[in-house]
Amino acid sequence: MRLAGDQVGPRLVGTGNYQSLEHTHTYLPLGDAGAAEIAVVLRTSRVLTDLKLSNMNIGPEGVKALAAALRVNEVLTTLNLR
Repeated sequence: MRLAGDQVGPRLVGTGNYQSLEHTHTYLPLGDAGAAEIAVVLRTSRVLTDLKLSNMNIGPEGVKALAAALRVNEVLTTLNLR
């Protein structure tokens, strides 16, 4: 699934149905708030195996949220943050 801008929260949080998630639109970066929403998905998803977040302007707080979620996620096999 590819995302743009404000689609992150409404289309992802709580769904848990996607195996692949890609958000690479540099003109619509996630920032810390979007990264925190992605972290919710990482904590709860049992099927998301591939995550690509390129050029997303994620700051320290967003990185902390993602790192905490990755500690409990047991299914993600590919993470691309380039």
